[in-house]
Amino acid sequence: MTHPTAQGLTWDMSSTPFDLDFVPSPGTRATTNYANLARDPATRRQNLALLFELINQSLNLQLTGHSQARRFLISLNILSLSARFDGTSATADPSSSFPLTEVMQASVHDTLTGDRLRGPTGLNFSSYLRDYDFKIIAPKIAAGHASPLEREQFGLLHGVLSQMQFGTRGFCPDSLTIAISISQKKHYMATNHEHAILGREYIELEGDSPTTRYFKWMALTPRFFRPPGLPAPLAIYAPIHAPLTEQSPASLAALIAVMGTFQRIYRPEIYMARTGMTVTPGESSQLGLSNTDFDHLPIDYDKVERDDLAQTQAQRMHQEFLIPNASQLQKILHHHAGQS
Repeated sequence: MTHPTAQGLTWDMSSTPFDLDFVPSPGTRATTNYANLARDPATRRQNLALLFELINQSLNLQLTGHSQARRFLISLNILSLSARFDGTSATADPSSSFPLTEVMQASVHDTLTGDRLRGPTGLNFSSYLRDYDFKIIAPKIAAGHASPLEREQFGLLHGVLSQMQFGTRGFCPDSLTIAISISQKKHYMATNHEHAILGREYIELEGDSPTTRYFKWMALTPRFFRPPGLPAPLAIYAPIHAPLTEQSPASLAALIAVMGTFQRIYRPEIYMARTGMTVTPGESSQLGLSNTDFDHLPIDYDKVERDDLAQTQAQRMHQEFLIPNASQLQKILHHHAGQS
């Protein structure tokens, strides 16, 4: 699927089923959680089978109250979005269409009624430009080496391009809902509010995290909920104009089932902790990667490979997309400023 925009940028989108037969393609971003699990042919099917078992257990726990029920089954597709500017041809030169974003789109199959219920788009959100910002620009800012413009506009281009890709003004009409780990540097205070699917709500203390500020450029705002079965809340980012709690129970259950499971694999220090964060309203607590009292899932995941590849992808973004298209990208930012 291809979609040209008024700013001379053309988007290409493809969809790939994510199931037990998934094999990462050469174009799949190697740092994404699901690609990491499937990278090794020797462990691929075992990893994926356990992943789907855990996701479906969580999904049925949320929707039926019984983790061993089999009424609801998750279905996942990977949406891959790439971009090219006028004057380049994706068919003549495949490298001219640069891969920018990959997300998962979920649906829920009700085996009792036969219905297929719409789930969220944005699971395992993955972005080359975010790699560049956090691996190249963020360290410069932290070290005091960034220019005033780099500090002021940190995340701006990513936010503008994201809104061109998703939502009411985007190529893909689905709005993003993104669930990630909480900040390990912050404390979170439990509130009185408890949602039927999302669980107890928390408030992030000590000000916004860098990730929260970054996602604001994408017009996404966070809320923090600790779902049943997890020892810590997830940071859930949803569009400012579309409140998270207005999504359907099936969509929220799919969000929690998929991303809660991936966080248990990727951040076991937090999401497999043996001692959970406080649920007493008004009290605050913290969990971080320094925690040593946690369990492990029997699944093969390589954190070192993931971090190394993120650095490589950041450099690729800089050399192959940001530098060659600098003038066109500035025009997009100017156009955005004129609309704001």
